[in-house]
Amino acid sequence: MEFKKKGFTLVEILVVIAILGILSVFILTTFKLFSKTSEIYYEKSLIISKGNSTIDYIIEKLDRTEKCLSKFKEFTYTGNFLIFKLVEEDSYYDEYGIIYFDIIKQELNYVHIVIDDEEIEITRTEQNIVKNVSQFKVFFNKGVPEKSNYVLFLLELFYQGKDRVIEFGFYSGEYLRNYR
Repeated sequence: MEFKKKGFTLVEILVVIAILGILSVFILTTFKLFSKTSEIYYEKSLIISKGNSTIDYIIEKLDRTEKCLSKFKEFTYTGNFLIFKLVEEDSYYDEYGIIYFDIIKQELNYVHIVIDDEEIEITRTEQNIVKNVSQFKVFFNKGVPEKSNYVLFLLELFYQGKDRVIEFGFYSGEYLRNYR
């Protein structure tokens, strides 16, 4: 009697299962590595976008500046805030802007204050510019009078991920040409 071989032996099946197991481990490891890498790049792009938009916002406010109000000397560290007077559009009131770093909440905020000619506060509006700020510093360089003055600001943002903290530093500045 002759038997025809119509199947696989146990050894052949075990070898195929082992090869599939090794391939699946390799594929899963590659997928997890790719997912983690893409997540890191997403977090970095998110924080870079927030930092750039924050700097654009500050520069937009400084473009409307009539003058910085603090008494600064040559390239002096001013602290965690920037106080400036906005361009007067009406002679009956003055507008002031304050950009400050709230250390407790780790936020950068903007306050817009309108004061009438009798120095009574008319309105005060406050808005959050960005959260997750680890540091905000402002420097001021007083240039030639009535020519130009330079405000330099440093901003450090952080992102708290699942298993890591990503920090990025941003810096920029603005010439205040209409300084009086």
